[in-house]
Amino acid sequence: MRADKIVAKPLYMQVHERLLCRIAKREWVPGNLLPNEAEIANELGVSVGTARRAFELLDEQGIIVRRKGIGTFLKKIDDICGKYERIHYADGRRPQFDIKQCTVDRRDASAEEQRKLGMQANNKIFCAKRLCEDDLGVPVKFEISITPSHVFPQDLDDDKLRLMTTIELAQFCGLALGQMSETVKIVKPPRESARALGVKPSDRVMCLDRLLLRLDGAPLEWRVAWCAMREDLLYCASEA
Repeated sequence: MRADKIVAKPLYMQVHERLLCRIAKREWVPGNLLPNEAEIANELGVSVGTARRAFELLDEQGIIVRRKGIGTFLKKIDDICGKYERIHYADGRRPQFDIKQCTVDRRDASAEEQRKLGMQANNKIFCAKRLCEDDLGVPVKFEISITPSHVFPQDLDDDKLRLMTTIELAQFCGLALGQMSETVKIVKPPRESARALGVKPSDRVMCLDRLLLRLDGAPLEWRVAWCAMREDLLYCASEA
């Protein structure tokens, strides 16, 4: 740890970053037991207190879960998604949506996208359009997700961009998620959304407009999603 120590950064933050790198490299599998604080401290040559503070930060970020008397586990993606995805069945279950179709476009950010994501002119973005279905194959949600291209590794292939949501990609790449803000409206869908959901442009759908931040406060994603109106699906307005 001392060889590349950054003077302005506390030691526990350096340990925290090392742990995030391991998560990003898939050295630890979600749901599996992690090494304990003493083992990490011994491996990295730091005090147990320093390792403990790094683990506490991971806990605060919602990346790990601690079970008294058992140990520390890397959270499963479903647990993380539950914090940021507000659509639930009436009985409280979180829907398991499958991405049926997804297209990914790499391009310059528009003026509106620059404003929402705090980007400069000519910055590149990933624009993903996803159609999600429920477990019966019924279209439920069509979304447009805008993410600054520099957020994810340059060698991240399009298959992962197509098959994973932004939250899943963030966990895959070891990015810690922070706060989000989301507005909800009942609107008439744009034609593209209506066609994807199999509804009429004159029908009403639920529109979710979300800005998701990284833990450091930098914007990670601007997403607009249109959801079919169904009696068994509810919006839960809990805080993220």
